[in-house]
Amino acid sequence: MPKKSKTAAPIYSGQTASEAFATILQHNLEYMLQWEQTARSWDDIEGVHQVRVSLRRIRSAITLFRPAIPKRVTKTWRGELRWVSGQLGLARDLDVFIDEGLNAIEGKLPFKGEKKLMKLARVHREKAYEEQVCPMLDSERYANFKTAFMNWSMERAWEKEELEEKERHNQQLGLIQFARNLLDKQERVVLKAGSRIDRQSPEQMHRLRIECKKLRYAADFFQPLFDGITDFVGHLKGIQDILGVMNDVSIMHQLLEVLLEDTNDHELLEYAGALVGWRTCQFYYLMNGFDISTQIRSIDVTRAVSEVSADAVIREVVTGRIRQLGLTLQSVVEGRDIGTVVFPDADMKIFMNASIDERAKRRHKDLLQAGNNISLEQVRTDIIKRDKLDSERDVAPLIMADDALVLDTTTHSIEQSVAFIMDSAKERYII
Repeated sequence: MPKKSKTAAPIYSGQTASEAFATILQHNLEYMLQWEQTARSWDDIEGVHQVRVSLRRIRSAITLFRPAIPKRVTKTWRGELRWVSGQLGLARDLDVFIDEGLNAIEGKLPFKGEKKLMKLARVHREKAYEEQVCPMLDSERYANFKTAFMNWSMERAWEKEELEEKERHNQQLGLIQFARNLLDKQERVVLKAGSRIDRQSPEQMHRLRIECKKLRYAADFFQPLFDGITDFVGHLKGIQDILGVMNDVSIMHQLLEVLLEDTNDHELLEYAGALVGWRTCQFYYLMNGFDISTQIRSIDVTRAVSEVSADAVIREVVTGRIRQLGLTLQSVVEGRDIGTVVFPDADMKIFMNASIDERAKRRHKDLLQAGNNISLEQVRTDIIKRDKLDSERDVAPLIMADDALVLDTTTHSIEQSVAFIMDSAKERYII
């Protein structure tokens, strides 16, 4: 019995993009073959699942490495990979439906029809394995694909294709540089897909899910090259899990249409409707709870901000991201170097301040409400320390822009501060 593994392909910094691409393909193809026998039966649903995971990783690598291995070169393999994955699709969907849908809610819904739907789903799953999964695994087409694809990757046959100069250059580019370019590009794609997204649009949410998945696979691929990328992958997984539930709702609805196509059984139909409603509510619960604003304002994050923000490389990357969003959207942006470094040509800048004692009181109140046990004096000390560090750092120090308006909120209410900002914006015809 094979074991699940998240071990990254053994790439290393001395490789070219082309060499790393070959390593990633071979690593995931070999992993797929380990699960091939298990995939023949639903006794262990990880079989089909892990084969599909391997296929997704290979397909993602082909997409992500496109600047070096162009689309025209991989056309045949993309078609074959899509075919193999498609033959496993219905079996996997039914595995998830039974395991994460029916089993997870067993006995919890006050409706009849549970056992009938389970029996019906198992019959269809057995049929999917017998008529699609096993025949595909036994087919000559699949056998030829495995042999030819492994040879193609081991020989790096794409290097022998007619390529444009830029494509040839990218193939021989050092892996570190290629990886940084690729991660940066895919992150921008995710940011664009998530900007102003309509959470009620299945199409937009599905698109975001796919792009997040590509970014996660890219991060997985290059994990051996960069320290700290594991945490990044973890955050991406959180987003993917939520979007994955949304996808499960969509697939569940499609499966039920197939399963219930020829039935008028009221109990079955009633239970199926309740099941979709339960899964939909679960998605919205997770979506509404996905808010990291509390973590961002936590004590640990606040204390680490100055040290992290003093790193020139980190500041350069973050500044670039903020600029991309600010230039794409009409934005109100807050930060200690926004008016001097990030957006020096902003339409309006406001340098907001208050006395140390007033800032400490406000921050202390926020922390207590968030459940943090900390003294007012400690909060005051932390603020003074952060101000000093931020003002004295070499990169983008905390200073007031020459053309900024000064807003001292020490004695102002929130309403008074907002009124000052709105009046200032109107005077400048910004709103």
